[in-house]
Amino acid sequence: MKTLAILLMLLGVLLIAGLGLMSLLGFAMSFDAPGSAQNPLNWLISILVIVLPFIVLTGILIFSWMAFHSGDYTRSALIGSVFGVIIIGTGMFVGISSYNTLHGIHNITVTDAQNVRLYPIEKFFRRVDKGVDTIIIFPNHIVSYRFCPRGTYKATGSVGDLNMERNTITVNFDAGAKLNREELSQFIDEKGRKLTEAYSIR
Repeated sequence: MKTLAILLMLLGVLLIAGLGLMSLLGFAMSFDAPGSAQNPLNWLISILVIVLPFIVLTGILIFSWMAFHSGDYTRSALIGSVFGVIIIGTGMFVGISSYNTLHGIHNITVTDAQNVRLYPIEKFFRRVDKGVDTIIIFPNHIVSYRFCPRGTYKATGSVGDLNMERNTITVNFDAGAKLNREELSQFIDEKGRKLTEAYSIR
């Protein structure tokens, strides 16, 4: 039990050191937003986030050491087991979070592959003096525009998103877009359908 108590206290020291390093990094990043350094509430929250866990863990380590110093190795190990529980809990949380993230990415990849197979890219065209402008509907529900060269630039940007039922386009132009809502009816596909006839526009 004596050896276990020593190992748990060493684990506590490592945990406190690691927490201190991560807290310092988090403290520095908490002031990235413009004006956040002038906000007293932000300072208070940042300091509490760093200080409170440090105080609690340091207190546990001190109580464990006091019990060890008094010869009560069982009590010391019992108090120090908190460090082991924290490490195990953190490991489980990270493992579950990583699994969920990877599972979500896999589902998105599978869905995108299915969409590519089921829903080919659609294009709607508008003839202009120097060529053809195009609105493209991608399998992953993204709708964008691509203009033929005008002067020295070739404009591209977002039109919006296609809904899950694939019958309505929610318009959400980028800032500085070279296209407006009223122009969407000018785009026609190879079957002669207007974009605004093939899809509802919101």
